[in-house]
Amino acid sequence: MSSWVGDESFFAWAKSHGLKVVTSYKDYEIRSIELGYGKNTFFRIWIEPQDACGRIMIKVSDNNRIHRKRRHQSFISNAETLVEQLDAAHALAKRWIEDDKVAP
Repeated sequence: MSSWVGDESFFAWAKSHGLKVVTSYKDYEIRSIELGYGKNTFFRIWIEPQDACGRIMIKVSDNNRIHRKRRHQSFISNAETLVEQLDAAHALAKRWIEDDKVAP
């Protein structure tokens, strides 16, 4: 596994929230976490490698196989604001979870 800009912050942030970081999918290197509240009902937060301008894209998506709302949101960050933007993405995913729990 290679090191990405922001890895140290991302792994520390995930650990502080009790979340496991997934680092590979098939033949791809990734940085992703999943938040779930039931079978086939989860949300994913991931970061993409830093681009040439120093930006780190954080994405959160609804991978709920039951509701199929397909919600997603992107946050633009950099190494200095990564934790702040991860907190924002996490808060959004938790809000979606709560919204789904009360929705019919």
